[in-house]
Amino acid sequence: MNSSVISYTHFNEELVLTNDIIIFQRIGANGVMISSNDANGIFTLIDQYKNSKMFIYLLDDLLLDDQDGLPIEFIKRCNAVICSNDSIEKHIQMYNKNVHVLRTFVDMKVIDKTQAMELAGFNIIWASTGGFGLDIMKQIITTIRNELDINFICMGGSAKLFKSIEGTTIVPIVPFEQMVSYLKGCQILLNPMIADEAAIIRIQKRNRRTIKEFIDCKSEIKYALAGATNTAIISSKTSSYLYAIKDNENGILVDSAPEDWIKAIKRLYYDENLRSHIINNAYNDVAKNYTLDKAAQNIISIFGKLFV
Repeated sequence: MNSSVISYTHFNEELVLTNDIIIFQRIGANGVMISSNDANGIFTLIDQYKNSKMFIYLLDDLLLDDQDGLPIEFIKRCNAVICSNDSIEKHIQMYNKNVHVLRTFVDMKVIDKTQAMELAGFNIIWASTGGFGLDIMKQIITTIRNELDINFICMGGSAKLFKSIEGTTIVPIVPFEQMVSYLKGCQILLNPMIADEAAIIRIQKRNRRTIKEFIDCKSEIKYALAGATNTAIISSKTSSYLYAIKDNENGILVDSAPEDWIKAIKRLYYDENLRSHIINNAYNDVAKNYTLDKAAQNIISIFGKLFV
């Protein structure tokens, strides 16, 4: 099977004629503004060749309303849609019934060969590009630092907001291998999928859905990364993480109260056997169900259904 990756600006009739399957990855929902002329040119070709070619829209976030609903227009016109979980599937089915779920995945070969960052002591990492959990993380760090000798690593675009908190290392958005190195050097990954006021305002500017709907449509990528890097995860009880995590077996699930997070951290800090149990189970699960090879098998299965 031959494949190529191009920018939407290079999409043309020749490309359609020389390929059987055309996948649009989050076009209109990735922050890149698409002009009306470019969008209409793509739609014209989809409409013209829809009966002889397979056009698929790929979406892993609930951003249907971006750019005045441009993702919805793609979803309506394409033959099929591939999304990352059952929650987002329900929203997409309003516009296209031919929806297939492809769970998130990680490149285990790259992760396995990446060396762990040499970090002294006990380390907990929070990594977020969207800034979920900012307020609760500040409460957690302040409380834990008063009781336990734990270092916190805050990674991502919002990490700079923690620079005044003692015992916190600030890491900006970094390349994938470097992020993996940090994860491997830590004992716990925190995943508080809790939207503070700033996050709510930011999301509502892009989305007509509720905050809960938006969060439930996020994939379980943090679980896959934690499992692959031998880091124990503590996570909010969102749809994808309830799907992936069996509480106290391959992760710990907690409610939204800061004291619940602090209690879970203390359990893993003091109970090394529990931490090892969770890490081993998560690694085995991710190695079986969240690899590139597994994703390839699943997408081939999806293609088989589409061409029946």
